[in-house]
Amino acid sequence: MDQVTLLQGSTSNGAAIFQLWGIPAIFLVLGFAFGLFASFYVKRPKVIVCGGGSGGATGPDSYYSYGIRVRNIRGWIGLPRAGVKLFRWRIVGPNYVGVPVARDPAERCTAELLDEDGDRLAFLLWRRLTEPYDNVQYMTLSAGDDAEIVLFAQRNSQRPTYFPYDARNEVVKEPGNDRKFHEPRRFKVRIRDGYGQWQRLLTYEVSFRDTDGGLMLTRRHRNGRRSPYMQRMDWIPHRSQQRRRA
Repeated sequence: MDQVTLLQGSTSNGAAIFQLWGIPAIFLVLGFAFGLFASFYVKRPKVIVCGGGSGGATGPDSYYSYGIRVRNIRGWIGLPRAGVKLFRWRIVGPNYVGVPVARDPAERCTAELLDEDGDRLAFLLWRRLTEPYDNVQYMTLSAGDDAEIVLFAQRNSQRPTYFPYDARNEVVKEPGNDRKFHEPRRFKVRIRDGYGQWQRLLTYEVSFRDTDGGLMLTRRHRNGRRSPYMQRMDWIPHRSQQRRRA
């Protein structure tokens, strides 16, 4: 009878240990939870800001563009390991002990430029970093892939005036005066997938360089801290954000 019993209890020192097929139930629960974690949470897309920059031609009637680079980073199952220092010199840097996990693609991502109140100013274009190097409105980021989001453009002869970047076939489309900006401002960049399951929200402060009137983009965090580029995006569940606004 004991051999066909699936769930049984045994006592050791007065404590009951429940087993399933001879395995302690607590290990089955932990294994099930770890499987869910590895299958869904670790594999979901996670997009971060990994850099940024500017570029363009130098002629007076040419344009300069400013953008940020984002990446769908790979997942990791493991534990962080601290680095090794010897007399204040770092011998081994911090790293992870575990196995990498290929995340699911972030499919048909779009990007929008918002004002400080959250009203949309423009749809932003993505720029591929591999051939063909063109501007597209939708982008799918596989695990480890990078892409650039172009935020603003300036006409060299009209600095420091700037406007949301829009171009077709590498020809910049300059908007009307109502969509041009002449002073430092704070903007938001919203990135979300094509299925409305997640989104990322960035806040950037735009200021001018004293030397040539070019733009400087500074990342502002929700806790008030500021830093240029290279910062993880804030996580905002898309559906709950809609409920809060409603």
